Amino acid sequence: MREVRSRTYESLDLWRGFAAILVVLFHCIANITSEPARAQNTNFFVDFCLWGDVGVSLFFVISGYCISAAAANTMDRGQQTRQFLVARLRRIFPTYLASLFLFILAAGMAWFAQRSGTIGTSKLAEMFTSLTPRLVLTNSLLIQVPLKEESITLVSWSLCYELSFYAIVAVSIFAFRKQGWQVMVKALHCVTLIALTIATFAPQWASFPFDRWICFGEGVLLFDMLCGQPWANRTRQGRGFLLVVISLVSGLVATKVFYAGEGYHAAWNVAIGSVFAVVLYYLHPFDRKVKQTKLLSGIFFVGSISYSVYLIHVLVIGLFRQIAKKIQVPIHWFGLEMAAELIVIFVASYIFYRLVESRFMSHKQRVATVN
Repeated sequence: MREVRSRTYESLDLWRGFAAILVVLFHCIANITSEPARAQNTNFFVDFCLWGDVGVSLFFVISGYCISAAAANTMDRGQQTRQFLVARLRRIFPTYLASLFLFILAAGMAWFAQRSGTIGTSKLAEMFTSLTPRLVLTNSLLIQVPLKEESITLVSWSLCYELSFYAIVAVSIFAFRKQGWQVMVKALHCVTLIALTIATFAPQWASFPFDRWICFGEGVLLFDMLCGQPWANRTRQGRGFLLVVISLVSGLVATKVFYAGEGYHAAWNVAIGSVFAVVLYYLHPFDRKVKQTKLLSGIFFVGSISYSVYLIHVLVIGLFRQIAKKIQVPIHWFGLEMAAELIVIFVASYIFYRLVESRFMSHKQRVATVN
């Protein structure tokens, strides 16, 4: 068994926390401004939060880096593809299924409360009436997106993509198990170029999961640049290949953003994801220093529980909004309401993390979270 180099990017929890906060703000604001009276109360902060869905693109970049590192470690240790998949599935499914159960339970309670006249309109109650065995099954298996079904938890659509990305990487591990992970990463770069070319010039042909591969692929590229062979040790062909990949990805992203005719918001989501990958590359030399910055400890904490935050924040927002409507919170208390909502979300997420998510993490992952 060969010795495995450390491929840990210690400050990634900071960026997970930042991405999670962006997504939470997006759903908080989208929920509040869906009410006509509050929709008039817009300002720069509200407009900023409505860009919070870009947090998903940041998560995909981070995932591309981390899954590449996990794949490289698997291959360096001489482990089987099955071990890679089991570790990934164990990390994603138990916690997700627990959140799905909570959503369905809360939806049933909302439906009962609505029927008894305790609450008025409720999206959760409406969702409960639309549940079918097929919908629950496809959501439980995280295959609802390719089957064009709704996502019960609202955010689980992105997990469908994550699961597909894991499968593609697993196939690559198996296919290149003899050649090594450096060759595997090159193959994934080719997937990125093909997916990006189609998404740019023939978006109508871009299908699941490659329509969302771009940011994940940039995370793979980031891993190659930071953890692959040092530039001086690469062959001339290796350097040339990497330069071609970087040039083509940059050119295709620029083309997609400015000339592909895609919607303004979606196009800039792609651009921001690309800029984020570049930022991570240039911040890497300061990784340890960033990790030790105490002023950022709050965001690091959110990052350490970001999966729990991501999974249950929509449910907490829905329940919080029902209470806010019941007690008729004045519109001019918008700031206080938002602050209280965020506190409740992060407290509930931490409780969910301790009761559920942490039980399915490896000892190494739990220690990293504590530290």
